[in-house]
Amino acid sequence: MRRTTGLLVAGAAAAAAVVGAAGTASADTTTALYRGNTLNVGDSIVGTTGTSTWYQLIMQADGNLVEYRWDGDPTQGDQSRSVCWATNTYGSGANHATYQGDGNFVLYTPGGFAPWASNTAGGGGSTVDINSHGALYVGTKRISGGC
Repeated sequence: MRRTTGLLVAGAAAAAAVVGAAGTASADTTTALYRGNTLNVGDSIVGTTGTSTWYQLIMQADGNLVEYRWDGDPTQGDQSRSVCWATNTYGSGANHATYQGDGNFVLYTPGGFAPWASNTAGGGGSTVDINSHGALYVGTKRISGGC
């Protein structure tokens, strides 16, 4: 098996509480993004380790797609975050990330410009997700080294 996803409903709920605390309560949180689906500003993908650590890939309003590592208990107000990986597209105007049917994961601006792409067209797999070590996968291709 190429990876262990370790995605738990409790972890997603905890991360959703953190996202809500950050002021994006209307955003969608999911454990994986499937081909043909999109992350809009504030939407995120969450992966957990089964402990008080979890990972969040979030489409930010500043045009950057960022993976964070969260540690602590958000229900107790005791959490911290660190950046694991980012597209480095701050200020690009990107407002959504689409996992296209061809397997490429692409950031787009409202005008259709693509400031970043995973370059995974034609690759295997059907989801964008985060494993229990914080490694971000687009299909079967590992995009980040973990956190």
